[in-house]
Amino acid sequence: MSKKSKTIFAILLLIIFVPTFFIFSNTDILFKNLYRFAPKEADEFSRDYIDLVRMGKIAEAEELLIQEAKTSETFKQLEDTSNYITSQEPYKYDLVGWNIFTSGDIKRSTLSYQLQMEDRILLVNIVVNEIDNRKQVYGMNVQSIETPLEVLNNLTFKDKSTVHYSIIAISLGLILFTFYTAARCFDMSIKKKWLWMLFILSGIGEVNLNWTNGTVFLKLISFGIPIATVSKTSLYAPWIFSFYLPVGAVIFWHRLYKINKKAKVDGNSGIQEDHRISTDSISEA
Repeated sequence: MSKKSKTIFAILLLIIFVPTFFIFSNTDILFKNLYRFAPKEADEFSRDYIDLVRMGKIAEAEELLIQEAKTSETFKQLEDTSNYITSQEPYKYDLVGWNIFTSGDIKRSTLSYQLQMEDRILLVNIVVNEIDNRKQVYGMNVQSIETPLEVLNNLTFKDKSTVHYSIIAISLGLILFTFYTAARCFDMSIKKKWLWMLFILSGIGEVNLNWTNGTVFLKLISFGIPIATVSKTSLYAPWIFSFYLPVGAVIFWHRLYKINKKAKVDGNSGIQEDHRISTDSISEA
C-alpha cells in the first residue's frame, strides 16, 4: 500500500474504534440522556396505575381498563397481581424500555418497568391506549426475575462460550479485511471511487449475537455499514454484536483478480506498481 492508502486505513480504524471505545466507557451517561425522550404522560399514567394495583385499589384500577377487558376474570387477575406485588415498597422503580405505535386515532404505548424490592425483583409490562387524550390500560403483566437487568445484560467475558469469541474474532477480521480493501481501492485511479469504497465497506445479510444468552439469529434481507457493529437499545437491554457478509469487498478482489489474469494473458506484468487501472477494466471484468 502507498502512504495515502495507509493513511486511509488508519483513519478508518480511528473512525470505528474511537467512537466504540467512547460508547463503552460512557454507556450509563449516554442512555440516561435518551430517557429524556420517553413518553412522559404515558409514563406518569402507567406508574399511577401500577401503584393502584400495588396498593390494592382494584376497583379504581379496573375503571381505567379498556371496556373489552372489564370482566370478572380480569378483576380476579388484578387481585392476584396486587397480592403478588404488594409485599414491600420498591426501593428502586425504573422505566427500562418503551415503544410507541400509532394507528389512526389510537396511540399505543408499551412501557416496561423494573421494581426492585428487598425480597424480589419484578418486571412489569403495561400497554396504554390513548384516544382523544383519554388514556386507558390495554393490558399488564408481571413477572419475577432473579437479577437486575442492568447487571444481567452487562458486558462481561465471564462464562462465555466459543460462539461469543468466534463472533468477535469474525467481526474484527471483517473490519480489517474491508478497511484494507477500501484503502487499496483508494490507491487506484478509478471512476466513482467513493461509491466503490462505500460498497466495499458495506455488507448484506446479517448475523447477530445476543451477548447475554448467546443466541445467534440471522437476517437474510439486511444491509449495513460498517461491516460489523455492536449495539444496545437501552441501559437495561443486552448487547448485540452483528456482522454482515462483505459482498462488496469480495466483488472488488474478484474483479481485480480477473484484470490481473487478463493482463498476464496479454503479456503484461499485471497491474502497475501505482495500481492505476481504468474504470472500464473493472466494469468489463
